[in-house]
Amino acid sequence: MPHGHCYLWQPHILWTNVLSDFVIAASYFSIPVAILIFSHKRPDIGNSRVLFLFSAFILLCGITHLFGIYTVWQGVYGAHGLAKLATAVVSFITAVYVFRILPNAIMLPSPSQYEGIKRELDEASLNRAKLMAKIEEQDLANFMLDSLPISAAIVGKENKFLVSTKFFLEEFGYTKDALLEKNMFDIFASEVTGSANSELESQTQFKKQILVQVKCGNGDIIPTEMTMVRERYNDTPTTIITLKNLTEYRQIKRELLESHRQLERAINATDDGIWEWHIKDNSMFWSPSFAKMIGFNISEQPSIEKWKSHIHPDYKDIIAEALDTHFRTGEKLSVEYLGRNKLGEYGWFNVIGNSIMNEKHEPITMSGSLRYIQESKLLKQKVAEKTEFLNTIYEGANHAIWVIDVIHDQPDPTLLYDFVFTEFNQTAASRMDVPVKNIIGKPLFELAGSYLPSELVKHLHNNYSKCVEQNAAINYQETIPLRGKPCWYQTSLYPIYNSAGKVQKIVGTAIDITEQKKGEEALESYQKFLLKMINSTVCGLYLYDIASPKYIQINKRFTDILGYTFDDLSHSKQLTSHIHPDDQSKVTEHINNVKEAEEGALIAIEYRAKHKSGKWVWCKSIDSSIRHFDPEYGAVMLGTFVDITENVMLLAQLKQSNEYLERFAFVASHDLQEPLRKITAFSDSLSTRLAPVIDNDEDAKFELSRLQGAATRMRTMIQDILRLSRIYTTDVQIYPIKLNRIIERACDQLEYLIEDTNTVVNVKSPDVELYVDESLMIQLFQNLISNSIKFCPEERTPHIDISAELTTAEAILHHKDNGIGIDSKFIQQIFDPFYRLHSAKNLAGTGIGLTICRQITKAHDGDIRCQQPVEGIGAEFVITLPQPGEKDD
Repeated sequence: MPHGHCYLWQPHILWTNVLSDFVIAASYFSIPVAILIFSHKRPDIGNSRVLFLFSAFILLCGITHLFGIYTVWQGVYGAHGLAKLATAVVSFITAVYVFRILPNAIMLPSPSQYEGIKRELDEASLNRAKLMAKIEEQDLANFMLDSLPISAAIVGKENKFLVSTKFFLEEFGYTKDALLEKNMFDIFASEVTGSANSELESQTQFKKQILVQVKCGNGDIIPTEMTMVRERYNDTPTTIITLKNLTEYRQIKRELLESHRQLERAINATDDGIWEWHIKDNSMFWSPSFAKMIGFNISEQPSIEKWKSHIHPDYKDIIAEALDTHFRTGEKLSVEYLGRNKLGEYGWFNVIGNSIMNEKHEPITMSGSLRYIQESKLLKQKVAEKTEFLNTIYEGANHAIWVIDVIHDQPDPTLLYDFVFTEFNQTAASRMDVPVKNIIGKPLFELAGSYLPSELVKHLHNNYSKCVEQNAAINYQETIPLRGKPCWYQTSLYPIYNSAGKVQKIVGTAIDITEQKKGEEALESYQKFLLKMINSTVCGLYLYDIASPKYIQINKRFTDILGYTFDDLSHSKQLTSHIHPDDQSKVTEHINNVKEAEEGALIAIEYRAKHKSGKWVWCKSIDSSIRHFDPEYGAVMLGTFVDITENVMLLAQLKQSNEYLERFAFVASHDLQEPLRKITAFSDSLSTRLAPVIDNDEDAKFELSRLQGAATRMRTMIQDILRLSRIYTTDVQIYPIKLNRIIERACDQLEYLIEDTNTVVNVKSPDVELYVDESLMIQLFQNLISNSIKFCPEERTPHIDISAELTTAEAILHHKDNGIGIDSKFIQQIFDPFYRLHSAKNLAGTGIGLTICRQITKAHDGDIRCQQPVEGIGAEFVITLPQPGEKDD
């Protein structure tokens, strides 16, 4: 290391030592010259050896000082040491020699013997000494000036050069004679001649520094800094000038400026902010990017306080502690902290810095950089979160995860590979019932017998070897016993390759599918049971792909009803190919309706299908559109059907029966009533004509009244039978009507009966709207109200309560009275035709009224039933009628 580092490269220290060493060396060099000159001039003195030794000793001392100068820039301490060694050897020899000649020196005459001579010679010696001193001084000065790398000259009268240093002549290309002939201002540019010349003429003493252009002997112009010192010498004004060549300095300055510009470009190009803190005066410098980064204007004066002001309060103590640690230990400062960014929002920063210390290890200057690391910090946080998430998955996953190293070179020739577990999560350990520490780092075959069953180790080795040999990922299901119970796993092995393409590691995962296996077995069992159940149903079932079109599946009952197997139907491309020609268009339309309907909507159809034997079978099918689990199929029609051939035949017979009933009603309404009207008319005529005759004959009057009553009952019965037949044969006209209107119309029909008996009819839900046939419902309530009045004891006033309630799909009507009631054992028989609980003698009636009521409710697809009231008095009839859509009360 150059010695200049010890001077901290401070010019005033460095050059003081260099010049001092140079002057000392020059002085040491001049002394041997003087001694040699003296020895040469005074051979009579003798003892030339001691003079030679002294000259060599002093010369070597000068050389050591020259090495001292050289080591300032070059650390050649080895050569310096050799020079000192040579000086030590010569010094020692000189000392030895001095002691040898000491006896002769002692023999020199005493001072008193030379006192007289001395007095005589003192004056001459003094004068000679002065003269020699001046000569030596001049020679030494000339030697020094010629040896110094300084361009200096002395200018006398008329600004003529008197003397110059050798370096001056060499640097500016002049000879000594040529320079002495020139005026000082002849070698300077004209612009400085006037001002300097005027000062030289007007002042006898001054000191001045100016920049001048020096004209060299070869014509070149060199920029220099000239120092002029005007003093009087022997009463003559004399000017001493020194010239410093600025060419090198200007080059260095240009290089420094270019370096500074490069540094500025680099600072401006980087996203990092550059800063420097002068600790002693607490001043600070920062780059524009630094100011912009922390939200300050570039024109603002930088300060350490402004930087600290942008730091989040929670991190100010952390920064202060980091700075203290840096100053105390000298370790590089690097701290991440929260601070306000250019948007005024808090973000993450990283400050890095280092300090220059003095000899007392005190910080002088600290410099460094500032980086905005918000994105990288967030990225690190995300990576940390993801790593933690993956570790959580790895350790907390319900899947077994492990990693194994593949060992290719095996000492056992029977084994191509061995495998060593390097990772093994807790789930894998629990599934194998082995602690992780007993698995990690151990070859697979070392685990056989001690920790894992040998058969299991062979099984695992075969699977791992298969993955290596196939050089690809493999998936398989395996069963591994755990505590004596078989457990099923879905195992996947993923190879990891080295640079040579060989499988280096294998990552394995295993999912416990034991429950899935149990579910699959249960599902398979359930599917068998479901198939058995489907095949055991009374309905034929089929799945039909509308788009293909083709049958997808049928059940056994399908074959039982129509005789076709699935293979028979697989050759049929159309469902309508087995349909009766008269029904094919209807079936085609039905299929389109099912396809366009909402999924799950049920659509019914009746049609004739051809049995495999050739006969026609009436079928009733209910179909819906569903989405098949297999994406191969589009819209699929799910259908169930039953054989209704027997029902169709019964319906035909029923139709014939209804036609017969209609004919009977016609006969009853015309042929039967005509004789009955004659009997009634003649009996009335006989009663009128025979009245005087039989007035006293009670038996005759009784018999005649019985004849008239029987005729009346017969007419009423025929009318009831006609009404009942009309209910069977008349189409029901359904439309909305309020309950109150129906009851009012029924009461109008029974107006005289109600008034005679003071009957009270109370409608509790008058505004309930019903979807019914108005005329039929009026007849129903007319029958119920007349029965309630008829079967009410004479001592009671008939009281009837009628109410209604609506649900989402039906209306429930209640008819409650306070009559004699109905015994619970007869509540079913009272709806049978002509069934009477009381004799006609006690209570009039035909026994067909409630039968008409039941038939009216059936015509509405409803129902009527009788029940005992909660109060225990009277009878209560409950009527249930379906209603279209959802209705509110």
